[in-house]
Amino acid sequence: MSNPNPASSYKNYQDLNLVALSELFKNRTTSYKYLLFLAILSKLKSSGFASSYSVEFRELVIEMLVIAWYPANIHYLSFGTQDKIVRTLGDLNLEAGESSSHPSVSDINQIRQEIRHQDIDEIVKYLKRYVPFRLILPFFKDELQGIDINHGVDTEIPKLAVAKFDEIKPIYCFDKPNKSQFERLIFHPEWINYIQVNYGILLNWVSWEWLQYMQDCNPSVEVTHRKLFV
Repeated sequence: MSNPNPASSYKNYQDLNLVALSELFKNRTTSYKYLLFLAILSKLKSSGFASSYSVEFRELVIEMLVIAWYPANIHYLSFGTQDKIVRTLGDLNLEAGESSSHPSVSDINQIRQEIRHQDIDEIVKYLKRYVPFRLILPFFKDELQGIDINHGVDTEIPKLAVAKFDEIKPIYCFDKPNKSQFERLIFHPEWINYIQVNYGILLNWVSWEWLQYMQDCNPSVEVTHRKLFV
């Protein structure tokens, strides 16, 4: 697998900030950005790329856990010392697919349903504090000049995303411009169109970036695509 350039179609999408898209994973210390973007791609595809699509953040966290389950529970890969995803999976009571090294699509769907009906409020609340804001931070670099990256950014981004949704066109904004009160991500219709047209390129790109991160977290073993995706 090579590292595709998500900005390769720039000339056809001059109204979208594809440079910001290419910088989504520029800074990372955990698996969260990769898993969130993979979850977003999965949810957009399952929606049929509906132009007015929005999704509850809790549903995205469920999908993040589903994606993480296979490399964590079947291949026992580390997600990094600061990462809480594997710990959360270990605390859940999941039965489907645990006895198979090659889980089926039916197993994965069953895992999704098992997670959906368990208490994941703690990990949802934890991820909600930073992750959805940090993922789209590259879209607001100019507006965030002089704001403390460790404190003010996560308060300002939901406000900016809502107020400048049609001007800056981030991938998504929030149903409320408050970091502690939002429940849903609302996707920009132009980005939905871009993602639909370039879905394969984007999936290959984030899969490559995810593999590089996981290889860094597991230097003593070879991490391959088959160890990350069912």
